Amino acid sequence: STHAQSTIVAGDLQNPMDGIGSLPPDYGWAQQFTIASGLWSLTSAEVAVGDQYPGLPAVPVVQIRNAAAGNIPGAGILGAFTMNANNIPAWEFGVEHIAPVSAPADSGIVLGPGTYWLCLMNFALPNSQGEIYVGFANAGHTQQSGIVGDLINVANLATWNGQTFSSYTPSFANQTLLVELDGQPIPEPSAWALAGLGAFSL
Repeated sequence: STHAQSTIVAGDLQNPMDGIGSLPPDYGWAQQFTIASGLWSLTSAEVAVGDQYPGLPAVPVVQIRNAAAGNIPGAGILGAFTMNANNIPAWEFGVEHIAPVSAPADSGIVLGPGTYWLCLMNFALPNSQGEIYVGFANAGHTQQSGIVGDLINVANLATWNGQTFSSYTPSFANQTLLVELDGQPIPEPSAWALAGLGAFSL
C-alpha cells in the first residue's frame, strides 16, 4: 500500500536476503546511492532488520549524508528516518527473525541529482547491549528498481565506530544493504506552468 502512493527512489526490498550483519550499539553501516535526475521528496526508508533481544532495545536511525573524500559519508546530515524499536522483530531461538521495517522521514528531505550515502546507525548507548541484525542482498541478482538512478552503489560499504566512518570491503562481491527509499517526485516549475495553462484553457 505504501508503494501505491509513492515511488521507489533507490533499493528494492523484493531481493532475497543473502546474509546478515550485526549492528551493535553506537555502530553503523553505510553505502552510496545516486540520483540521476529530478527533485525528490523522500517520505520513508525501509530496512530489513530484526533479532532484537527483548528488553535491550536498539535506537536505529537511517541518515542521508553527503559524500566525502576517501569513499566515506560526509559530516553533512541531509535528513533522517527514526525507526520505532517496537516494530523490530524480536530475537527467537534458532530463527533469523528479520523483516522490513519502515520509518517515516523525521522532517522534509528533498534531494536532487548527485551521490549520497545512506547510513543505518544504532544510537543505543555503548553499554546497553541493544544490538540488532541487518539483512544484506547480493546485487548479482538484484532487481534495480530505483526509478531515478542507480541502486545503492555496490562498490564499497562504510562502517561507523561511534566516532568516525571507515571504508569497508564487503565479504562477498556486490553486497548491499537490503533497503528501500520511497519518495515523491517534485514537479519542475515548467510543469507547474503547463498545468496552470491547462486549467485556464477550459
